[in-house]
Amino acid sequence: MIYIIGDSHVSVFSGTDKTFDGLRHIQPEFGTCYTLSGGQLRSPINRFEQKIPYFCPIKTGSNTAWNSYDKLPIIEQAISEYKVSKDDYVFTCFGEIDIRNHIGFNIGESQTVFDVIKETVNRYMVTVLHLKDKGINVGVYGPPASSIGWSTSGRQYKDVIFRNNMTAHFNEYLKHKCDENNIPFKDISKKMMLADGSTDSKYIMDDIHLSQEAMPLLQEEFNDIICKMEDKK
Repeated sequence: MIYIIGDSHVSVFSGTDKTFDGLRHIQPEFGTCYTLSGGQLRSPINRFEQKIPYFCPIKTGSNTAWNSYDKLPIIEQAISEYKVSKDDYVFTCFGEIDIRNHIGFNIGESQTVFDVIKETVNRYMVTVLHLKDKGINVGVYGPPASSIGWSTSGRQYKDVIFRNNMTAHFNEYLKHKCDENNIPFKDISKKMMLADGSTDSKYIMDDIHLSQEAMPLLQEEFNDIICKMEDKK
């Protein structure tokens, strides 16, 4: 099984053009919602019904790559509850929210947006390497191309073309760090972009999240992992 664990962008792996928002809009087809409480940490684990072979998406909340390490108890709870085996893969899914809502608004004095991208990726990799050190077959699914409409969170940094440039730099550096540590990295963001650098609307279902039109791109991107799992049958 390929478990995709992270923010709401895991929803594309559910096989439906639906997403949800924490505890407020749990839909029956997504199954049961679990809440882990520990100190200041409160976040749901949302289970989707598995509709696409090999993929099992698990949403841990509206988390960012920047704070992903703080969410490790939730990630590890999900891994435990699903009884992830040594033959399974766990791909983390964080970063789009950082690009859309956070990185550009947190540029320090004498910093560029690309400096903050590197800081964010480096923090994110601490989470990924922690999972690898636990013996998990961990991989990283890079953030998709950016939203084409106004963010429901009330703000987004600059325009879609600029954010897609940020996404390209984010994924390039993230891939570099994954390659350094022999960690699989998957990314379809550039395949979602038009010639002018904007996002092709056919791949987006609600201005932000991927539609099922993107699933063939994802299946092609993950094909090597799927083949490895087929060989082990």
